[in-house]
Amino acid sequence: MSEENKSLITDRGKYLKTMVETSGVVISKLMEKIGYKDRASYYTHIVKPNLSLDILSDYARALNVDIRRDFPELIPIAVQEPAIDYSLPETKEEAIEKMQHWKEKYFLLLEKYSAVLENKLSGIR
Repeated sequence: MSEENKSLITDRGKYLKTMVETSGVVISKLMEKIGYKDRASYYTHIVKPNLSLDILSDYARALNVDIRRDFPELIPIAVQEPAIDYSLPETKEEAIEKMQHWKEKYFLLLEKYSAVLENKLSGIR
């Protein structure tokens, strides 16, 4: 491993910057995907040499980059999340299909949550 690579691994902020630049992704879209309000968080993160591995992992998952080789301590907690399509629907039919999918998912979760609440309430009485 070269000295430059060792330096990147010891400075997690620089590692993050390199990872994002290599991906070519638009920073504002990336931040939206991860759940941050704006790009300012990214610029704060890239200057932190001791950036949290949790934050670094969030970026890696969003970019679909495996960083476990460079950070072996992540191997026990590494979880591969399914890829989520964040693109806008191209047709009205596709938009309706996506809306129906999320509507059904919402109702299923609502039914499960209601059942849990009913069980808890019946246990209190």
